[in-house]
Amino acid sequence: MPACSFTLLSCGGGTYTEQVSVLYHAETQFVLDIDKEHLEQLVSAMKIASAPRIINGRIARVRPSNERNLNGCALSVQRKNGDLVLCFLHNNFPFAISRGKSIIYNFKHLLSEKDLKLFYELIPAWQNNK
Repeated sequence: MPACSFTLLSCGGGTYTEQVSVLYHAETQFVLDIDKEHLEQLVSAMKIASAPRIINGRIARVRPSNERNLNGCALSVQRKNGDLVLCFLHNNFPFAISRGKSIIYNFKHLLSEKDLKLFYELIPAWQNNK
């Protein structure tokens, strides 16, 4: 089994491009066209939101306080070096990267009209945010 994993990883190495995707239940729904100048801000916010919670020096396995507002959608950023940054989206924070009950970064200003329309179709709960 480990040999298969190594083979798959070695075949795919070095072929990554930077891409921001919107996923629904882990399947890509559409790809966003985000300017390079804004990409680092978005990735930084996503990393902050998904950082593990440390209690007494150990990673705490806790349920997020915002769990009931999950909608099955996530932002995914595939970096050129192969890193993947993932952040789940919530119904009660439209177009926002959030952690618990706090908004870290609102990314609505980065989106085209076409992207906004696609988000509204994918996440009907965000319709009230128009």
